[in-house]
Amino acid sequence: MIKWFPFILLVLLIIILSFFLIFSEYRDDYEPTTTDSAQIYNEACARCHGEDGKGSGLLYPDLVEESFSDEDVIRILKTGKLFMPAFPQIPDSVLKNLANYMTGRKFGINKP
Repeated sequence: MIKWFPFILLVLLIIILSFFLIFSEYRDDYEPTTTDSAQIYNEACARCHGEDGKGSGLLYPDLVEESFSDEDVIRILKTGKLFMPAFPQIPDSVLKNLANYMTGRKFGINKP
């Protein structure tokens, strides 16, 4: 029994951390100093999703391949999603412009 204790402890730790990551809301403390969508994207989004929206692997998805409506983008930016932090401090009008900017960059977010 004692030889299994480290393994059992590790499994429990993984389960607890998984629940925390899945069900917790991760907030980013980013405060925009402008209403310019391009600057906000470069400051808050490009570090994970890249300047071209192609992401950098499993944790930072490729926005070109994703298919979301503008409303979905705004909701995800406000509330977060799994490893995506929430940005509730960004005003709604700025979020709407940011979603439009991302769609206009042809990241594929608003595919039919």
